[in-house]
Amino acid sequence: MLAGGLPHAELSALVAEAALMLSGDTGLAHLAVAHGTRSVTLFGPVSPRLWGPPPSPDHLALWRPGPPGDPHGRIPDARLLRLGTGEVAAACLMQLRSVRTAVEVAQVQ
Repeated sequence: MLAGGLPHAELSALVAEAALMLSGDTGLAHLAVAHGTRSVTLFGPVSPRLWGPPPSPDHLALWRPGPPGDPHGRIPDARLLRLGTGEVAAACLMQLRSVRTAVEVAQVQ
């Protein structure tokens, strides 16, 4: 995790070159979509239907349905906290396997 002070161009380049972007519903998730970097995005108070990635196998949105929460709250949303580490890890591994498979297919062609 990088925090504070990284120039936008450098951060954008890191996201562009990443095999996978795991993030909350933040600007990093939007950069991943813009660069075509596979992603897993964790949603809490706001449905991914409002702010999530476009439908694509390259971008997974994890979320628990419920009434809208406060996206600017001082504590993590209860739905976000219900996303388990195993579920998140499984989603990331699935995305990384998809990257590997795509590379292997390209090498055969």
